[in-house]
Amino acid sequence: MRRPATAAALTASTLVGGSVFAASRRLRRLRETPDPDPLPPLRRPDGEHRTVVTDDGTELSTWTTGENGPGPTIVLGHGWTSDLRTWQLVHDPLVVAGYRVVVWDQRGHGRSTVGDAGFGVDLLGSDLAAVLDQLDLHDVIVAGHSMGGIGVQSFALDHPDVVADRVRGLVLVATLGRSVPGVPFSAFKALVGSERYQRLRAEPSSLAMLAHLRAFGPGIRPSVVERNREVFLDCPTSTVIGALEPLVDFDLTDRLPTVTVPALVVTGDADHVTPTSRSSELDDLLPDSRLHRFAGVGHMIPLERPIELAGLIERFVGELDGLLVGP
Repeated sequence: MRRPATAAALTASTLVGGSVFAASRRLRRLRETPDPDPLPPLRRPDGEHRTVVTDDGTELSTWTTGENGPGPTIVLGHGWTSDLRTWQLVHDPLVVAGYRVVVWDQRGHGRSTVGDAGFGVDLLGSDLAAVLDQLDLHDVIVAGHSMGGIGVQSFALDHPDVVADRVRGLVLVATLGRSVPGVPFSAFKALVGSERYQRLRAEPSSLAMLAHLRAFGPGIRPSVVERNREVFLDCPTSTVIGALEPLVDFDLTDRLPTVTVPALVVTGDADHVTPTSRSSELDDLLPDSRLHRFAGVGHMIPLERPIELAGLIERFVGELDGLLVGP
């Protein structure tokens, strides 16, 4: 007699995408893939560290690298369960190209704390506004990956005066304007909060590793997946749960047509976390936007195609400056 699926089993299936057994086979294939140039552990930049304090007492850790030259400052916001290290491979070539680049840990992630207000889509936007204000940044390109891209949208919608005063353009990477229906949050919370999951989350063969693999497109190098897993392991369980809850049911799409600042929307056509159809929706709703699709790339574009993403941001800046840019 077939046993009924438990909530935890359903959650596991959703996290890894379809069959857990199929995902396990992909994990075995990944481990058998040669990686002649393994990616070293991701690091924080060699820049100026400053702490931004928000109205609710959250302390946001920020790093600024590069000179304040003639070009815009580029601010990079990371996604759920990550921290600013996931932008390293994009950050470094932008600094070499002559840009001043600011990276920061979202509330509850990395070295940033959580204030009295907890987590929320509106707080992602107000935190970003606080970073721009307290670091006194002007002529800014604001980029956000995944949850960070939701924060960029929230910021643009809720703080139009700050946008008008300080922002030249938006870059939305592997993100969406409304939630994707999925496993019930209560089931996810029960799974992630369980003692068994806590024992398994650090093991390379665990469900957590399978979920990380799901975030990448085919052909990804094993060391890149491992670096992403290492960053995840530094994320507190309270943040894994708390930061996700506001993202389970949100919708910003009805207000997106009011955003007039130019935007670049970037997606991978193998993204199973934030479907590329949702990036197309963003491109349709934003009045001044352009869409770039990476073929065969998954959700973790800043790790899968970092050099190409840095180049896209540079070309976007050139387009806004009215310069002739290459393909």
